[in-house]
Amino acid sequence: MGLSNFSTETFPWCAQTYPVFDRFDDIVLSGAVGVAKPDPAIYLLACERFGVAPHEALFFDDSPANVAGARRVGMAARRFTTAARARDDLVELGVLGA
Repeated sequence: MGLSNFSTETFPWCAQTYPVFDRFDDIVLSGAVGVAKPDPAIYLLACERFGVAPHEALFFDDSPANVAGARRVGMAARRFTTAARARDDLVELGVLGA
């Protein structure tokens, strides 16, 4: 599941150009829902759409403000800096094995 501040105009091009987006079952786009990170409403909307409670969700973002926004609604949230750091975070949180 994903949450992005992409606009509805640019996202289709990116999704077609970068196959990594195929890995997501669903993505909430701020341009489509009319609210953007770090507004708490978008995190809650994403949780509702994905069928998880905020305390069950894990959020990564490169923006400290967006990470803080996710934490304010009760999500576990980490700042993305590198893939290696994200992997370490996932191991630390028990999502991945060491």
